[in-house]
Amino acid sequence: MAKVTVPSVLGLSSGTAQERLHSFLLCHIGKFPFSAEGNTIATEQSPAAGTLVPQFSVVTVTYPTAGGDLPDSPAKCPSTWTMEVHIASVQVEKSGAYIGFTTDEGQVIDGIRLYRDDENQSLPRTEWMKRGAMLSLVQRAFTNGYGVLAKIEDDQIVLIKIFK
Repeated sequence: MAKVTVPSVLGLSSGTAQERLHSFLLCHIGKFPFSAEGNTIATEQSPAAGTLVPQFSVVTVTYPTAGGDLPDSPAKCPSTWTMEVHIASVQVEKSGAYIGFTTDEGQVIDGIRLYRDDENQSLPRTEWMKRGAMLSLVQRAFTNGYGVLAKIEDDQIVLIKIFK
């Protein structure tokens, strides 16, 4: 997996910092400790700006706030991305099919939706054929250890290609 240089987000608001990190394919966690002078502007980040890290690494950013200690934000990662990975898991259940990836560095990205079923929806035959083809590709890649090029939009696979 490609590596990226962590940008500086110091002096930015939480939303702006998150957008900047996502543009570098990095994930964001916000910490909101109490500070009498706090104005929820980023004062610390880890890893530091200039550090070389794998894509989708988590950058933790501190935003002191006068409103008191607030819970950390959940990790938020870019919603659209394309990368080469290996299939680590395949899960098919009543609600749909999900896969997990591993990167060359061993990072696990789990719970990516291949498709989701809606019990109240009648699907056309072509949709079932597309789902079967995608699941077949995923299973083949998983069984044989093939590489996968996956494009993800909003935690759902929109394109999958396997290669040796």
